[in-house]
Amino acid sequence: MAVQDRIESGESSREAQESVHREFGNIGLVKEITREMWGWSSVERLKQDLHYAARVLRKNAGFTIAAVFMLAGGIGANTAMFSIVHAVLLRPLPFQNPERLFVALEDTGFGGSLAGAVSGPDFADYHEQNRSFEQISAVIPYFTETFQSSKVGPVVVHCAGVSPEFFPALGVKPLLGRLYEPREYHAGEASVILSYRFWQKEFGGDPNIIGRILSFNQGANTVVGVMPPMPDLFPETDVWQSLIPDFDFMKWRNNKFLTVIGRLKPGVTPRQAEQDLSGILRRAPGAGSNASVNLVPLKEYLVGGVEKPLRLLMTAVVLVLIITCANLANLLLARANSRQVEIAVRQGLGASSGRILRQFLTENGVLGLIGGALGIGLASAGMIALLSQNEANLPRGTTIGIDIPVCLFTIAISFGAVLLFGWAPAAGIGRINLNRVLRTGRSEVGRGGKHGLRLLVISEIAGSVVLLAAAGVWYTASGKLLMSILVLNRRNY
Repeated sequence: MAVQDRIESGESSREAQESVHREFGNIGLVKEITREMWGWSSVERLKQDLHYAARVLRKNAGFTIAAVFMLAGGIGANTAMFSIVHAVLLRPLPFQNPERLFVALEDTGFGGSLAGAVSGPDFADYHEQNRSFEQISAVIPYFTETFQSSKVGPVVVHCAGVSPEFFPALGVKPLLGRLYEPREYHAGEASVILSYRFWQKEFGGDPNIIGRILSFNQGANTVVGVMPPMPDLFPETDVWQSLIPDFDFMKWRNNKFLTVIGRLKPGVTPRQAEQDLSGILRRAPGAGSNASVNLVPLKEYLVGGVEKPLRLLMTAVVLVLIITCANLANLLLARANSRQVEIAVRQGLGASSGRILRQFLTENGVLGLIGGALGIGLASAGMIALLSQNEANLPRGTTIGIDIPVCLFTIAISFGAVLLFGWAPAAGIGRINLNRVLRTGRSEVGRGGKHGLRLLVISEIAGSVVLLAAAGVWYTASGKLLMSILVLNRRNY
């Protein structure tokens, strides 16, 4: 193109070619610079680094296996713990605008109420008189009935009784069929709505289940709907029954057993709604002047008192990973000292410190990648064992698993671990005395290397002491965690 431009400007073909060659200089160098700009050389160097890293790690199989399993243990523990924390504490509730969903807990001032439960007449007053909620609903979280199964005969099924506003307040629509109609909230009606869990377990997900007659408590009931999966809220429910206000036990004001869940109107604060419901409660017959209603976010109500123990345990496993990284940094630092001759030779042949540093980081990255992959495998196996045994019995526990956020977290801590345990050997590259190492042919540990080893040992001991102290705190917190789970179960039962 440059030759053609010069020819069009009046130069002869020979003069144009000579001028262009003088202008461009070394054609091979221009090609290399151009390829460098395209990035192909960087890819080639990365390929070389990966190939060399694999060869070095394979050559030192004992070190590689030890490092990988150390990393896998620390990363796997963090992945498993984060999967629990993410499912229980961090993941938002899968309902429409969950930040506006609250549970109303009564405090009558006389004590004796079960976890702030509400009576039928109190709920009726809230439903008719409140000015703060779009929908306010009542639910009996747990009771049992007998179901005549075609497979095994009579079985006990878990039921939840819900008022007409319950599913609309959550923003949940039926997967099949419909919700209860107003007439079906009275005694004598024989309709039933199945949970997704029970529909799959007992009927294999039969799409023609609507209209089928089932026998509950020796009575015939027509299936009118199937709800979608609701693992966050009353996950053990098999049948969603209608909450019928006609029964006598629903008319006793001192019989407090209902859980009240409501959706706040836009612009209404929880404090305003508390004042609204508290005023209604104080106007009820026999209510004390200090009676009040407290609103708790639905997610906080479901999680209960397990948040602090879980966060403490998460901190402990992070500390374990830090100690693991310090151990691995010690190993890498000792190994880097033994590779001083290799590094000196490479520098003597023209390799820059940056090039050698990239090679070290590539080796560490391969270790982190393998350790992270194995850690996910260990965490996944642990989660399968936990869910199969259901030993934790945590709120929202059925949603625990290895999902995309957990995998992203594992990738992040794997790279973080690489940076954490890789800084010590990488920092020592520039301190090698090239002339002395090449002349003697031996590696030597300088004062900086000794200080680095001492610093890592001190950090390991300090981390272990902190972890030991945290274990004592966890021993106490684990009792609180167990009590919180028991309180949640009592609240449901």
